[in-house]
Amino acid sequence: QIIRERWNSLTVQQQEQFRLYTASKSFHTHRIIGNFHFYYDTTGTDAAAMIDANNNAIDGTADEYIDSLGVIFNYTMNVEINQLGYKSPNPFLFPMTVEVLNLNDVYGDANGFKVRLDNDFSDFPTVGLYAARVTAAHEFHHNIQYAYASNPDRSYMELTSVWMEEVVYNEVNDYYNYIRSYKGLLGNPSASFFTADQAIEYSRGVWGKFLEEKFQLEYQTVDTGRAMMKRSWEFIGRGNAAHIAIDSALLPHAGFSNA
Repeated sequence: QIIRERWNSLTVQQQEQFRLYTASKSFHTHRIIGNFHFYYDTTGTDAAAMIDANNNAIDGTADEYIDSLGVIFNYTMNVEINQLGYKSPNPFLFPMTVEVLNLNDVYGDANGFKVRLDNDFSDFPTVGLYAARVTAAHEFHHNIQYAYASNPDRSYMELTSVWMEEVVYNEVNDYYNYIRSYKGLLGNPSASFFTADQAIEYSRGVWGKFLEEKFQLEYQTVDTGRAMMKRSWEFIGRGNAAHIAIDSALLPHAGFSNA
């Protein structure tokens, strides 16, 4: 957290030393594609790979997989920053580090400096490049969130990033898995809106969808609902807790007829 706050004051050499220090492992190779620097293995347990129709990794496809990730991540960045207008992660982080390795039980993660994601997505509810797409949208937005606050509310981080999956890659719908889960909001209707238990917060991504549809009824566009989500992060960036930020973003629209 302290490093994140003081990143701009570090020299280029200090920033590079920090990247090396926080690296998950030593990788076989690396490649820069657009705004992202991919680190990956070509053989072994962590080897990057495309998958076949039976969800089995295809040997020798590491570079093809990384090519695909390059397209996915650069497209994601364009949508979230250039089209939706979110604040960019610290420019000194670019090209942003993306580590590709066998994560086993999680799609990916982010810490404000880099993104990690699975090497082939062969064993998840959503598989292959479909999973890679929503993971890129989700984890890249976490790094955007750290540009607003050094320690954001976890429940709202996950809510927003799951919603962002649907905004950037509407055709994938991986978030259905969270809603259907017995650990999600339908299975726990009495849980607080800001509960964070490694489960229910992901299912609350539907809050963003709710805002899109409610404001679409009034303004005939989903853009207003999407703007409210971004506006809430702007209030978080001013030091407000998530519930205050949401209230502040919505307050000017409190009287719209279809609320």
